[in-house]
Amino acid sequence: MADNVVPWLRSDVQCRLMTADDVTAVAALDAALQFSPWTPALFADSLRYGHHCRVLELHGTVVGFAVVSEVLDEAHLLNIAVAGAHQGRGWGRALLEFMAAASAPRCQQLFLEVRASNHAAQALYLSVGFAKVGERRDYYPGPHGREAGWVMLAPLPLPSR
Repeated sequence: MADNVVPWLRSDVQCRLMTADDVTAVAALDAALQFSPWTPALFADSLRYGHHCRVLELHGTVVGFAVVSEVLDEAHLLNIAVAGAHQGRGWGRALLEFMAAASAPRCQQLFLEVRASNHAAQALYLSVGFAKVGERRDYYPGPHGREAGWVMLAPLPLPSR
């Protein structure tokens, strides 16, 4: 797979490696979407520690990102998001599938956690081959206290659609 090519993505959207210059934009995007977003320092640490970090860019503007950590033969999707105005266009699915494919040569499975209340993300993950394998009580902070997180797992490579 070419370094910046994501299947099902419009030709004017680029998927590229995240750089230190992207940290402010990525952190702002995460802050616009999450109750408890990552700080710029967490994104910078992900780059420094060698996590697989990508951004989706539309006409020079970051509209999505993903961060995957790999340890031995396991990958862990640490964070993924697409700007609200660009959701529902298949970009999150494309980015997720790209990140899974990038980890597949080295890893046998991909883990993630998702809020128990995030039904749209759960549906996406289930549709690409993830299964719920556990639940972490009080995992995520929220506006009305803490909420559970689903632990999900998919084999790599992801099953073909």
